[in-house]
Amino acid sequence: MIALRLWQRGALGVTLMALAGCAGPSAAELPQSTGLGDADVAVYITQFTNDATTGGRVVLYDRDGPVSMVSHQGIRVPRLIWDETGLFFVDQTTDFQISDRLERSTRSRAADTLVGMQGGPDGRRVVLFNDGLSAGQNHTGIGVYSGIHEQSQADLLDSMAGTFSSCAGGVYSAGAKTISGDWSALTRLDPIGGGAPQAIGTEQAGVLVNGDDAPCLDDGVVVLWYADSNSHLPELEAWQWSTANGSVRRTPLRSGPNRFAVDSRVLSDTEVPTWLVDGKLLWVDSAGAAWRADLKTGVTNEIRDGLEVSDGQIQSWVHSGGWVVQFVYVQDHSSAHLNIYSDKDLSLVQTRELPQLAESTPTDQMVLAVAVSPHFAPEPDNQ
Repeated sequence: MIALRLWQRGALGVTLMALAGCAGPSAAELPQSTGLGDADVAVYITQFTNDATTGGRVVLYDRDGPVSMVSHQGIRVPRLIWDETGLFFVDQTTDFQISDRLERSTRSRAADTLVGMQGGPDGRRVVLFNDGLSAGQNHTGIGVYSGIHEQSQADLLDSMAGTFSSCAGGVYSAGAKTISGDWSALTRLDPIGGGAPQAIGTEQAGVLVNGDDAPCLDDGVVVLWYADSNSHLPELEAWQWSTANGSVRRTPLRSGPNRFAVDSRVLSDTEVPTWLVDGKLLWVDSAGAAWRADLKTGVTNEIRDGLEVSDGQIQSWVHSGGWVVQFVYVQDHSSAHLNIYSDKDLSLVQTRELPQLAESTPTDQMVLAVAVSPHFAPEPDNQ
């Protein structure tokens, strides 16, 4: 399956693909979940479509296999948040949380597409819904939650941000300000006291690499940046964007005596997982290479190549504790597994099969998001 971006703000006209290897007429029926139990992996299953989704399920796995599921209506570009409060997700009309029990809450507004979803401290969640185009502007609806309970609503106009971060006690978006033009903005989505999203500092020229759950260092959101979206070989910088005043600490990345440049195709139309280890920024590009950059010197080295490549439309990477977990479909989606890597050097620690996934997947549906528990770890014998 080709890496294809499902949805772009203001334009849903992408070519649909045939889904191969999904289950037969009736997917295996798991019991409806009543709590997390010993589950440590969750997958969000629904249609990959330009039309509104019509169904789906979240399937929970423990180390022996699938244990339960939660049926839902699905939503385009789904996400999962799993923190100490529980596993949180949404469909078009309903919010869900699984902890020691299953909770559901009907939202005051419906939406068929997510823009993003980011967890914060103490069970806070910020959910961004696509409210479409109006008067030439993108409208993004924002819900700020405590657990499953929506505390406030707001709107964010004309944002194309594709990076979100929990940083300095708040939840932030960073990225393109408008559909056209290489300008980026940093915005607090859950300002103290509620109210409208708060711009932090001024807009900055250039393009941010979509990083979804971007790391935070010294109260600054850490992102990869380049100057021109039309460049085929952009030179990268690491930015540390202050959540206090919007100032930017810029570190040009270097490879030997030269600036570090990459083929733009390994960064575009996909999410690039990024994380920090010992003050260094690590990421995996869409060609299966892993990189590490020193945020003080900019020295950048390739630490792995030949990693399995994930489908671009799937939110397939999760960083949890000392592990980086990758969801991979194989054999035309007839099976799937998790690759569990050390977050320090991307050494493969374990490959964990996800048995009965095809049998648990309804016809014409597929996994579009994955999450692991906060205490996730490989099997003890493999650590």
